[in-house]
Amino acid sequence: MATPDDRRAASDEALRMLWQPSARPARGPKPKLTLEQVVDTAIELADDVGLDAMSMRAVARVLGVGAMSLYRYVPSKETLVELMFDAVLRRQPRAHELPGHWREQLEAVARLDLAFYLRHPWVLEISGSRPPLGPGTFDVYESVLRVVADTGLTKAELSPAVSSLAAYVRGAAHGELMKARAVRESGISDEEWWGARDEFWQHHFDPERYPTITAIYTAGGYENAPDEFEFGLQRLLDGLGVLIDRRRG
Repeated sequence: MATPDDRRAASDEALRMLWQPSARPARGPKPKLTLEQVVDTAIELADDVGLDAMSMRAVARVLGVGAMSLYRYVPSKETLVELMFDAVLRRQPRAHELPGHWREQLEAVARLDLAFYLRHPWVLEISGSRPPLGPGTFDVYESVLRVVADTGLTKAELSPAVSSLAAYVRGAAHGELMKARAVRESGISDEEWWGARDEFWQHHFDPERYPTITAIYTAGGYENAPDEFEFGLQRLLDGLGVLIDRRRG
């Protein structure tokens, strides 16, 4: 079992690999692979099977090398995950380089981030409050802060403004992934699942006990509801816009 000192040493090694790639030591004979090949393969594997199944041995198997040979490139799975996280973040568009004013840029980056999480679900398993401290993390954070830096918000409000948006997108992505997982594991769609609940609606649901639910259903509110992600995103940005107007005023 890893001790605190072991974890600290692994973290220090990961930081060196993230911030000083040219200083990565060469061990033994000339390597057959590059670190980038190892990281890219691990990303593709994690996208398919998740972090738990993405082991050093599994990555080595895909690359056609022995498991122990991977340790010439990266010292542990934990360090590999940090390198993977940094790599996928570095591929994301920068928020402040997107077209439009602050609201249009935040709308765009929220949609891009949702697609990012759905493409790389394993990223949601990494703590948002304790992310790997690589260039990718700070480049993305710096970029989105620039979007709101000149809106009139105070310096103390900038980080919560972007963090609340990031938390909303992470939550929405988690919900989408859970829906997809339920469909995958059950083999039936949400529509089929609800359609098979006639017994519940006929014999257990009481309209008088739940008048608001009944009123929404009767008025067609569930059938005509707006897209949940877009609805929530717009309301969050509406609130941020009110605060920005207040600060400017």
